[in-house]
Amino acid sequence: MGTILLFRRSNSQPSVFPGYYICLFLQTKGLLRSQRAEGKSHDYFPAQERNIMNPRPAEEESEPRVPTELRKALAATPMAKAQWSDLTPIARRDFISWIGSAKQPETRRRRIERACVMLAAGKRRPCCFSIVPLNLHKALAATPMAKAQWSDLTPIARRDFISWIDSAKQPETRRRRIERACVMLAAGKRRP
Repeated sequence: MGTILLFRRSNSQPSVFPGYYICLFLQTKGLLRSQRAEGKSHDYFPAQERNIMNPRPAEEESEPRVPTELRKALAATPMAKAQWSDLTPIARRDFISWIGSAKQPETRRRRIERACVMLAAGKRRPCCFSIVPLNLHKALAATPMAKAQWSDLTPIARRDFISWIDSAKQPETRRRRIERACVMLAAGKRRP
């Protein structure tokens, strides 16, 4: 069992969220019991425990480890390498995950080649990591049946819906397509 504590850190202690209330879950066995036994306040945590809970500041995003084959392919394609260096760490991680998810070495090789072609063409994400537009995300959250159906869709079917919505040029047309997508999903339709 655990205990939920709300506390406010003092201004002298470094915090990722200075001045905000932070909710932490602590095991009642261990730190919390030992602090109770010693009569210590629960709003102080030694630096070593703060570092365990928050190993690095939130604004830092670690660089993903680039596989050797991808590094060699990027070195052979200067345009792809330039685009790669311009990507965010999250976008790089998406490419690396997509390449690493291949089960066969031949598929992995093809994905590395395709990643270089996509990067040289200016693409910033691999094909199967479609980003859900915020308006669609909100509409799905407001329609539980559509959201449940969306969760059951394959990545290809999701990409089809997103491409259909994104192909609309006018904002009003996009809005109508998002509404229609929710109606179609709630009705059990799996393609736009």
